[in-house]
Amino acid sequence: MATVLGIVRALRGENPKTGEAVPGYDRDVGTTRTGARIYRAHADSERYEIDFAPDFTSQGWAQFDTDQDAHYFGVWVNWAQMRTLTYAEGDWSLVECENREQYLAEVRGMIEFYGAGRVARCIGDDGSVVDVVQDRSHFLRGPGETPTIGDVLRAIGGGQS
Repeated sequence: MATVLGIVRALRGENPKTGEAVPGYDRDVGTTRTGARIYRAHADSERYEIDFAPDFTSQGWAQFDTDQDAHYFGVWVNWAQMRTLTYAEGDWSLVECENREQYLAEVRGMIEFYGAGRVARCIGDDGSVVDVVQDRSHFLRGPGETPTIGDVLRAIGGGQS
C-alpha cells in the first residue's frame, strides 16, 4: 500500500522510499496565484490511495470535502506541512507553501472555489432537506487553536479575506 509520504516524494521527483532526488526526473513544477510551488504529475491510481494510506493521520493530512468527491477526485490539506494535495482522474497536484500566510491564502481560495463542502444531504419524510457541510474553519488554524470570528466568517463566505 502506498503512503502519503511516498506519493508526496514522488510528486517532488524524489525516491518514494528514501527521499533522494531521482536523477533525470523531468517534473512539472510551477507556481500558484499566491506564489506557492506546485508539483504536477500523472499516475493511474485513485483517491483512496491517500484516504486509506497508513500514514494519512500521522503525517497530518485531512480531507477537504467537495461536492465532486469520488474515486477519481479528492482534495486534502496539511496545516503542519503547509501543503495541499489534489487528485483528479489520474492527475496529482501538490502545492507547497513557503509561509503560513501563503498557506491560508491557498486554503481560502479552495474554500471559495469548492463552496460549502457538502458531506451529506438528508431528506425527511415531509420532503424537508438538510445539507450537512464540513466545518472549514479548522483548516484555517493549527491543531488546538481556537478560530477567530474572522476565520469562521471567511470560511463560510461571510467575511473579507
